[in-house]
Amino acid sequence: MCKSRTITGGVLGLALVVAAGCGSKPAPPEPNQPINPDSGSNPDAAAKPVYELDPARHAIPAHPVSGTIGGAEVTPEAAIEGEFLVFRTPQAGTTLPERELSLKLRASSGQMIPVGKRTVRQEMPEGPDVPEVRLAVPGKQTRLYPNGYALTLELEPRKAGKVAGKIYLCLPDDEKTLLAGTFVAAAPRQPNEPPGVEDVPLVNGSVTVVGTAPGAVLTVGYAANPQPDLYPLGAAQIPLGDEVTAQATYDKPRVTSLTAGDGKTVPSRYEHSKLTPGRYLVFAALKNGPAAWKWVDVGPQSTVAVDLTIDATRTGGLEVNVPLGALGKVQLAPADDPHRPPMDANMFIGVVWQLNLEQDIVLRKALFKNLGPGRYEVRAGKEIRVVEIVAGKTMELDFDAKPLPGKPDPAPEPRTKG
Repeated sequence: MCKSRTITGGVLGLALVVAAGCGSKPAPPEPNQPINPDSGSNPDAAAKPVYELDPARHAIPAHPVSGTIGGAEVTPEAAIEGEFLVFRTPQAGTTLPERELSLKLRASSGQMIPVGKRTVRQEMPEGPDVPEVRLAVPGKQTRLYPNGYALTLELEPRKAGKVAGKIYLCLPDDEKTLLAGTFVAAAPRQPNEPPGVEDVPLVNGSVTVVGTAPGAVLTVGYAANPQPDLYPLGAAQIPLGDEVTAQATYDKPRVTSLTAGDGKTVPSRYEHSKLTPGRYLVFAALKNGPAAWKWVDVGPQSTVAVDLTIDATRTGGLEVNVPLGALGKVQLAPADDPHRPPMDANMFIGVVWQLNLEQDIVLRKALFKNLGPGRYEVRAGKEIRVVEIVAGKTMELDFDAKPLPGKPDPAPEPRTKG
């Protein structure tokens, strides 16, 4: 009998996958069998696949995987993200998932991707030989199928960041979800594997966190404007204290990975790979806390090392007096070199969104707390200023004051409040 469970939430957007690392149970031996290239050569395989709960009758079509997910006909894209083999269709005009079906191939992303053929019969009990299946469709809670379905799955070894395979899957849902056909799944290199030539240019390094408790949430990311109308934005997030790994692939072809440290003596490790050459803001930030960052130039074949340190006990603040008539919010972003022009408006907004550096204007003022030391661009409406935040102080910035002559920054000299 099928044992399905329901979890709250909408479509699972597995662009950010968090997987257990050290301490996970080892993967059970897989029934690895070499893929038979003739397994789809059955004359009936060219016909439209039918809903079939007997794997012995699965004739995998030779065409790209298609079928129905939750009652809608689909031709999904495939990807291996963390532990999961994911089939998804995007929302029209976006990269966000609209319908998604995923199979848990392994206990953690640190384990090898199982290679060969795997068969699951409907009567098989829940366990390590039966991949859990997740089904997410719009307007419904995500359904989990630990067993009770029929599956024929064949996977080839990962090559050049991809895994080729074949699938025939039938779920026991009311809509008779069915996927069948061949696929080539994007399978980014895991953080515990050394980078190859296909991964450059890249930026990597460590993040040391001081003065926070285990369980604090760390985000690493990047922002750039390397070409006109191109604004790469990537980030990955994990809680400190457990050896977990996050990998973000939504900003394709760029990939971000982050392996957590303990928030004490062991630093976290990150990597941004397959970058488009250009100038990048590389940052690390604590949720509801300070950020640390560095601006770097990334060349076509370069590997740039950037180590960052966040000290949660050394933060500053900023009180902004906005121009008369300004409404909405005041926004901040880490400033580039003083001799460079202000950031492109679209990139600025992306950085603000990533670091959550905006505050409402109330009675012509906006107050920021827990800022990491450094230079920030400050924007209110069309006005731009640059301010230096100092640990242990709350700076005051008045947009109506005139910039001092001879200063490279478009900003008046900030004052320490009080």
